[in-house]
Amino acid sequence: MTETQPTRRRFEIKARRDGFRRAGRAWPAKGTVVENLTPEQIEAVLAEPQLIVTELPAPAETSGKDESGEGGDGTSSQTVPAAGDEKKAKPAKPAAAKATKAAEPKPAKTENT
Repeated sequence: MTETQPTRRRFEIKARRDGFRRAGRAWPAKGTVVENLTPEQIEAVLAEPQLIVTELPAPAETSGKDESGEGGDGTSSQTVPAAGDEKKAKPAKPAAAKATKAAEPKPAKTENT
């Protein structure tokens, strides 16, 4: 059996169910960017209805290093947030703000007779 070399095509792949396996990998629901798939793996993920596959523009040629500074051997992958996750992520409130709210006195209950 001959092994096909990975291509330079880039894809963002999201699984409809976290951890779904296809093409020898487990795919996260939040998505991951890959560029080291063989033609056979590309065919498998594109044909799989449980995966949402988006082809991305090819990376610019560099001097043997990818965007993270790692070697450009095509074996990197990067996790990306799923669409809409940006809205869900909220900055953490400072502890002082929480303490201030907790320290506010509650209004006294009055009885109406």
